[in-house]
Amino acid sequence: MYNLSKIGRLHIELTTRCNASCPACSRNFGGGPVVPDLVLTELSIDDIKTFFPPGFAKNISAINFCGNLGDPGVALDLLPILEYFQSNSEKNIAQQVRTNGGMRNAAYWKQVGEFFASVPNRDNSAWKSLKESNYDSFAFPAVVFSVDGLEDTNHIYRRGVKWDRLFANMEAYASTGAFGIWEFLVFEHNQHQVEEAKKLANKLGFHFVTKNPMGFGEYQGKPIGMNVYDKNQRYEYSVYPVNFTGERTNIPVGHHSPGITDGYVNKHIPVLTEFSKDLAQKSCIKCKSVNSYTQELYVSAGGYLLPCCFLGGVFGANNTTYSRWQFNDMINKLGLDKFDLRKNNVLDILKGPYFQKFFLDGWEGKPVEDGRLLFCVETCGELSAIDKLYNNKTVDASLLTKE
Repeated sequence: MYNLSKIGRLHIELTTRCNASCPACSRNFGGGPVVPDLVLTELSIDDIKTFFPPGFAKNISAINFCGNLGDPGVALDLLPILEYFQSNSEKNIAQQVRTNGGMRNAAYWKQVGEFFASVPNRDNSAWKSLKESNYDSFAFPAVVFSVDGLEDTNHIYRRGVKWDRLFANMEAYASTGAFGIWEFLVFEHNQHQVEEAKKLANKLGFHFVTKNPMGFGEYQGKPIGMNVYDKNQRYEYSVYPVNFTGERTNIPVGHHSPGITDGYVNKHIPVLTEFSKDLAQKSCIKCKSVNSYTQELYVSAGGYLLPCCFLGGVFGANNTTYSRWQFNDMINKLGLDKFDLRKNNVLDILKGPYFQKFFLDGWEGKPVEDGRLLFCVETCGELSAIDKLYNNKTVDASLLTKE
């Protein structure tokens, strides 16, 4: 599974705090009520130094600071953590911060821009040739601003993000000359603005990338919309993907919908559908974190080590689907302490008897009822919606070494 000499990428969720309420996020129900037992926590610079001492950090070539429950832009120690990895890596490290951009102020984001503008060798031939290519440029050190529309549409999905503050922050970052990326989730309600947003990104000096959203019934056998609720569980509107062909929601606006929390509050076991059984039977799991030139590890804001952010996204999350319930049931029975970086160092976890065996056993070609991890089938099997997220190619940062 993991070869210690091949581990070169980290995906780190720095915090569970966030200024937004996106409908597909595991921290809330449909953009409305926050899950009742969400633990507000974050990783400090001291945590990072303990989890990844210089001897480990020196081999890291790429880090993605992105959140399942929180936004790295909220994390108190974001800048010192960026500086720690930059100073300890012996690679031409590509650190990226993925954010909705709507927190803090322009002065702070100018500081972040100054850090990225100062990254050594950012103008060498390797960076330059890739920047001028047709790739998405995800190997570049940069802030990735997740902005899904313009002033009149971004808030439809990025609920709670104020456009004026967001755009002032983007301008402040851009003013430093740092490389920036505008990542645009394309929905039915904003598809007409892609070209206009691209022009605005170019004006800022940002690379522009479109991305396909998830959460529309990819693993339920039929397309569905995404219903959005207020904090009091009252229905507000629905969000749909481009070219939606499914049945549209007919819930009246303002309808009180207490049932949206049932799968979490009642803790019942969701139904394992025939569609999911059939999907698992026909799919071979090929882990995206393990089966790549440079292997990746994920660390949650609580300090738990997992193979990927996709498992991190359902780790401890509500039981709305059988795949979520199954993964949490199995890992809780084994014991969360086996994956806890505050109780074990990273090498002991990776070399120990639990981590690799748990996932290898879960990837075996057996029925889901016998312990095959359905969520891994959905994410890294033949019908993986993850493979359809981006429209263009990506770059492996491990191919870049210091000149």
